[in-house]
Amino acid sequence: MMYTTLALLAFIATAQAVGRAIVTNQCDTPVYLYSVSSTTGPEVELLKDQSYSESYQSTAFLKIFAAQDAISVPNASQILFGYALSGNNVSYNLSDSNGAIFAGLALSIKAAEGCEDLYWSSPKSNNTQQTCGSDTDLELSFCTGHCLPPWCKYRSFIHMLT
Repeated sequence: MMYTTLALLAFIATAQAVGRAIVTNQCDTPVYLYSVSSTTGPEVELLKDQSYSESYQSTAFLKIFAAQDAISVPNASQILFGYALSGNNVSYNLSDSNGAIFAGLALSIKAAEGCEDLYWSSPKSNNTQQTCGSDTDLELSFCTGHCLPPWCKYRSFIHMLT
C-alpha cells in the first residue's frame, strides 16, 4: 500500500511538472523586459550575464526592449517570446514587432533534446511556432556565444555523459 501511494505521488508530481521561460542577456548593453499574461509582471532590467525566468502560465508573452523608456511607449520596437501552455505541451515562438531593434544580434531559443530550437535569422522574421513537453525549460538568449557560469557547468557535465 505504501509503495502504491508513493508511486501515485510521483506520478502526480511528474504530471504537474511545469518548465520555465528564461531570458538571458549576454550582450554588453542591458535589455529590458516585462511579462504579459493574465497579469502584467514586473519590469526587469537584465545587465550582461543576467537571466530572468518564470514558470509557464496559460499563455504569455515576454516583451523585450532595447531601452527602458520604450516599455511605456506605444508601438515601441520589441522582441516577443511567446508561449502557450496546453495540457502536457508548451507551444513557443519568437517574433519582432514595430521594427528590428535587435537586428544583427544573435538570438536563439534553446529547448530540451528532442524539441526544436529557434534561431533569429533576420529582422522581421517571425519564426514558426514549435511545441515541446510542458516540463521543458526554454531559454531565449541575446548575443549568444558564451554561457553563464551555472549553465556552463551543467552543459559540460551533459556533454561528458554523451
